[in-house]
Amino acid sequence: MASKAISVPAPGFEDICAAEAKELGFDAKAENGVVSFSAELLQICEYIYRAQTTERVILELLRCGTENIVEEIKKIQLSVPEGTTFVVRADVDTDDIEKQEISQDIGALIVEKTGAKVEFKRPQTSFLVLVRKGICHFGIDVSGEDLGRRDFRIFLGPQALKGHVAASLVRLAGIDAKKVILDPFCKNGIIPIETALQLTKRSPHFFGKEKFLFRRMPEFKTDWDAFFEKIDKDVQDVSTKIISMDPLFNHISAAKKNAKIAGVNKSIIFSRTDLEFLDAKFGKHAIDTMITLPPQTNVNLPPDKAEKLI
Repeated sequence: MASKAISVPAPGFEDICAAEAKELGFDAKAENGVVSFSAELLQICEYIYRAQTTERVILELLRCGTENIVEEIKKIQLSVPEGTTFVVRADVDTDDIEKQEISQDIGALIVEKTGAKVEFKRPQTSFLVLVRKGICHFGIDVSGEDLGRRDFRIFLGPQALKGHVAASLVRLAGIDAKKVILDPFCKNGIIPIETALQLTKRSPHFFGKEKFLFRRMPEFKTDWDAFFEKIDKDVQDVSTKIISMDPLFNHISAAKKNAKIAGVNKSIIFSRTDLEFLDAKFGKHAIDTMITLPPQTNVNLPPDKAEKLI
């Protein structure tokens, strides 16, 4: 039986997230701040594992306005086995809703209706109150954590993009394996790494299979090793040129280490190069696509110098 799923993209990237979901085989629709689609439970788990542009995925149990959320939830049937553990969290885009208060009110309601027990560290079920643009989506958080965080982002620095934001920028650029792709300010390497992950079809959570909440939910029962092994068979090598460049050696070092942890270091060319030597290094018309986070002003980079760089 198909279930309604809500995927949460980075703000402004709803269309990009929906396009990725369609590419992965789902009839997805971009809405106000979210992407929705229907699928079987294990198909939703596959989407969570493979998708790069989502921050969180929930099974939607209720959609309503934001005026009387708790009263609306009282009207629906909540199936949480007695004795199992759960938690309620809130993710809202407005100051009109106090996250802790509404989480506590709904948690008390679930205890009253089901007899389940609250557990914050490792709950078996996680409920999420998601509010985007005046609409409340209440449901079960199947992913269980922020999917925009990447396990391979160990070596960080200032101005680091989250994984799902970088992946959305890569998709917005419209890359393919025939193009030469450059990030001239790679910093910790997140954009080149997300580019390589997309082209090789490697999951951004390839080395984090144990973390997903759906693995300990009573509703999901399968051979998880076989489940992930089947998906990982789609991983492929690519011969495209993904160039991770930066004028600072410590940034190149961090990018290399993160790419190795992600398993895509062999798909990326790393180069410590100052921007003024760009033409001399590559020649005219050598780069098809440039994707980067330009230098941001700070105490060491005043606005006039940043503008000159850009």
